[in-house]
Amino acid sequence: MNIRVVHLSASDLEGGAARAAFRLHIGLRDAGIDSHMLVKSKKSDDGYVHQAQFNKIRNFIYHRLDYLLWLNRYPYREDVNFSISYWKTSIIEQIRALDPDIVHLHWISDNFLSLETIARLKKPVVWSMHDMNPFTGGCHYDNNCNRYLTVCGNCPVLHSTRQNDLSTWIQKRKKKIFAALPNLTMVGLSRWMQEAARASYVLEGIPVVNLPNGIDIAQYKPVAKETAKDLLSIPSDKKVILFGAQFSNAEKRKGFHHLLKAMKNFVRDDLLIVVFGAKADTRDTGISSPVRFLGNLHDDLSLCLVYSAADVMVVPSEQENLSNGIMESMACGTPVVAFNIGGNPDMIQHQRNGYLARHLDADDLGEGIRWVIDHKDYGKLAINARDTITERFDIARVAGQYAALYRKVLSKDS
Repeated sequence: MNIRVVHLSASDLEGGAARAAFRLHIGLRDAGIDSHMLVKSKKSDDGYVHQAQFNKIRNFIYHRLDYLLWLNRYPYREDVNFSISYWKTSIIEQIRALDPDIVHLHWISDNFLSLETIARLKKPVVWSMHDMNPFTGGCHYDNNCNRYLTVCGNCPVLHSTRQNDLSTWIQKRKKKIFAALPNLTMVGLSRWMQEAARASYVLEGIPVVNLPNGIDIAQYKPVAKETAKDLLSIPSDKKVILFGAQFSNAEKRKGFHHLLKAMKNFVRDDLLIVVFGAKADTRDTGISSPVRFLGNLHDDLSLCLVYSAADVMVVPSEQENLSNGIMESMACGTPVVAFNIGGNPDMIQHQRNGYLARHLDADDLGEGIRWVIDHKDYGKLAINARDTITERFDIARVAGQYAALYRKVLSKDS
């Protein structure tokens, strides 16, 4: 049976979740699955990625209504993603026109797909949880408030003081709609996400499996460090500490401030911090090491060069699912230092292929950086990092695992 799967994602290439979904789509097609994507914002030239038709004026009105009807009631809310997912669009007809056997949801916020539309799909649904939003009351990461375990309310993201607030309504809508879906399978990309989803109020009784994202190991591979540094005009005698994330120096969850705090313990002139994914920040960093901002990198070759030029990548996120940055860096043979949280231990094996620092302990983060860049057998660390990804996260292997899941899901529907 040739399975046709339609992936729904806000984009195919914009953002980490989109890129992960696109890689899976490509891997599935290579594995013989009839894979298609339907996206709000198409950036690739892939003929099997379809641009969803949206009325831009209506979409603008929906964003304004989100604010006027709901968010405006919480003037002191945090400046982070908070998704209501209420407004219906014409996307249901576009999904049906593609005639899928399975609908695979990815990151579908930003008024791309409403919860009520999910209830109308009438197809088996697989949902890859790229963050916590599928089972929270609107936030995408809960900052360890743990309200998703019971009923949301007094939402710290909204700075709400009411038990029955916007987050309560959103969470209860999810609970009701998901419970009524006859064939829904949730996918935790990390073991941490799987465990959190299984424990949540919203997904009680709904199957949650653990399958990771994958990566093309023929594309993401080591480039000789001296060559990579030369191409990026980085002096060969500099130890490069790499940090990268979308809006990297502004989003608190990504932890750039933890890196700066860790670097205050370093007084040496052979270090260079390289940051990609953010515009240059002219504010004083308070550290002795210079910082170079590369801005956004959109192509895989540039990313491979940057990862290969680095001596260590630091991912100091306060919460993290299954980081693309960790996977890409390790695939390029560059060890990673990160906090021992979320999905990080799924890839990083402490003091074997990288370093897992104590949660939010900037001093231990700094110790991890020092341990990696000064390691007497750095080459072995680099080999171990690459081997971990090739053995467990090669997209060909991962696509096969998803194909097996699709067959299992369809067998329940027959």
